[in-house]
Amino acid sequence: MSKESRDTQQTQFLDALLRELEDRTATHQVPAHFDPRKAGAADLLKYGLPLKPDRRTQPGRHAFWSRIFSPPLQFIDTTFSFSSLFSNSGIDAPGPLPVTTTRQVTSPNWSGAYVTPRDDEMFIEVLGSWQVPTSSIPASAGGHVASDYRSSAWIGLDGQRSYLNSSLPQIGTTQYISVVNGQPTPTASAWWQWWESGANNPVVDLPLEVKPGDLIMCWLIVLDLQTARFLIKNQTTGHMLRPFDETAPTEAMPHPPSPVQLEISGATAEWVLERPAVFPTPPKQPVKLYELPDYGTMAFGSCLAVSASAPSAVGREEKLPGARLLRMFEVEKKPLRTQFISVAELISDEEVATFFR
Repeated sequence: MSKESRDTQQTQFLDALLRELEDRTATHQVPAHFDPRKAGAADLLKYGLPLKPDRRTQPGRHAFWSRIFSPPLQFIDTTFSFSSLFSNSGIDAPGPLPVTTTRQVTSPNWSGAYVTPRDDEMFIEVLGSWQVPTSSIPASAGGHVASDYRSSAWIGLDGQRSYLNSSLPQIGTTQYISVVNGQPTPTASAWWQWWESGANNPVVDLPLEVKPGDLIMCWLIVLDLQTARFLIKNQTTGHMLRPFDETAPTEAMPHPPSPVQLEISGATAEWVLERPAVFPTPPKQPVKLYELPDYGTMAFGSCLAVSASAPSAVGREEKLPGARLLRMFEVEKKPLRTQFISVAELISDEEVATFFR
């Protein structure tokens, strides 16, 4: 195949993917200076905003709702630039999340915590906040400094590799250190992704300016088994993206030979500091991870998941007691050994911290 033919095929593939993503996205046009605290239920529903929770029956959601919609607050345009889809900011497919009674779970690229619902229910919401870490080059790098270091912080639902048709809606931030002429420059960006098992689904950059030190609040809501609503606010600047809804991707199945709409199982809720992978991963090639920067300590606060029998049912709050803690490991070749490079610790029933080692 000629280079021209390959370029044409790639262009057609990208165009088709862009059209699919645009078709799957619905944005709610909230007025820039709309105040949810003074709005009635009709206006909140009209603009895709969560109704104010009851303080007595849902104290965690009530506190989060009051905080995320507190001043300063300005809603900004959520129209993404899909042209940035194939920058190397991809978040790799996560490792499996086993159903286990062990509190500590190891992963090559995840550190943080996840919970599972009780009584055969599903998670229909996950909430969390964190301060974007200020990263530095690890002291262990010595004279072998890489050109690019990255970590990602996010909340999400599901992501179990071992589950049939597994997927993972997630939203968060990525922290970068770019080394140019020996000088490290830390930056950050916001993004969302709907990861799909076995697929190279890219992340989508969000038009929300973030920088190290900013406080970020995220809220992910399941509308139905195939649709999720995403909310993200930079609490430091007061800028909040207008809520947007995403439909789960479809998966091509050979038997029968027709696309299958993926569904949200709500089997787990996660708060994760991740070591991202270089995107895209070539076919039949091992995943290559970015170098993990020294992010110090990062805490996920206001950690809350809501479980229910179905997306439209009345839910109950579930916090972190009983959560599985994720420890990130790395295999060194010389000498051959395995070491933990990022570990998690429960601070309270609503807070989990991750530590760079």
